[in-house]
This record gives sequence, C-alpha cells and structure tokens, in this order.
Amino acid sequence: MKLPADMSNLSEPQSLDYLLEDPDVRAGFEEAMDARESAEVIVYWRDHDKITGGPLSNAELARRLNVKPSRISALLRPAAKPSSTGYGPSYTLLKRICRATGHVWPQGLVEALCREAPVYRLISAEPLGPGGVEVEIMTPDRRILQGQVADS
Repeated sequence: MKLPADMSNLSEPQSLDYLLEDPDVRAGFEEAMDARESAEVIVYWRDHDKITGGPLSNAELARRLNVKPSRISALLRPAAKPSSTGYGPSYTLLKRICRATGHVWPQGLVEALCREAPVYRLISAEPLGPGGVEVEIMTPDRRILQGQVADS
C-alpha cells in the first residue's frame, strides 16, 4: 500500500480512514481491536470470579485452565503483531475462561461486554433455546450489532 508523501495536512481520523481503505490493513486493524476487546472481557471475568466471589490472580486463572501464567499475561496484553494463531484467544479458549471463572456461556460474554465497556449498551437479549442468546448491542459509534451467541 502506498501512502501519500505528505500526510501532515490530514487530520487523524482522515489518516485512519485513508489507511483503512486497504482491505488487508482493515482486517489487521479489526483483528487487533478484537484482541483488545477480548483482553477486557478476560479481565472482567478474572476480576469478577463467581466461584470465589472476588478477583483472581493470573496464576490462579492459569491453574484452573491448566496453562502457564505467561499465557494469561500474553492474552491480557495483545501483541502489536499477530502470532501464528492470530492476535487474540480462540473462541474455545474464551469459553473455557468464561466457565473457569464461574460465568455461564454465552450470557457471561454479553455481561462482560456490556459492563466492562460501558460505551457498549445492551439493547436486547432473547433466549434461543438451550445455550444460545440473540443479542443486539449498540457500539460506541452508535452502530447496532445483532447476532447469535451459541454454546457449540
């Protein structure tokens, strides 16, 4: 991707918009933002452990998941560049962390998104049957996200 020689006359949002026109740059940016959001969700679950009623240490969370404490630390500080497995945790690992902290999947994910980042607002959550929820969330830029979160 070729950048203009002089970007000094562009405001910050214009510069970002220009860069995000490239699909590869946009995809990398969105993956990095997803990893940051995942880290915030994990911190919420760790700090609001439903088993002990209080916060957990990274070491205790790692013990419950049977992983090294360094793995938890890495999840909580997303890398600037993706690893071989991407920027953030897998779907399966998020579910394991949710359950290891006594939260119910997928409701625990919705709770963490709406409580940890108050700029996200839960508009509705409708049960889909066993283990699933249809959610509608308003993002900080006032977009409405709709989707299903299922236990699969």
